[in-house]
Amino acid sequence: MAARTCTVALGTIAFFATTGLLACALAAIGVNVYLLVRLLSRVEETKSEVLGSGLRSTVYEGGTLLAVAAVIYLLAPRTDAHAEDRPTR
Repeated sequence: MAARTCTVALGTIAFFATTGLLACALAAIGVNVYLLVRLLSRVEETKSEVLGSGLRSTVYEGGTLLAVAAVIYLLAPRTDAHAEDRPTR
């Protein structure tokens, strides 16, 4: 029973870490898009360079957080809901 409790606790921690990182990634992407639009409205020339560097930083920051969230999700222990229903040998 102790192993199951440890697996459930670890799965819960992984769930909250994954959702927290996803929320952080969405917030980072949102802030970067807001700053990019604000900067593009002020710049008169070389908008393509500003857009390119802004998109690169958005993908870098948001993508890193999304990748870490995906790794945590994939490494989290799987719960077997039907473990009690199986006959033991």
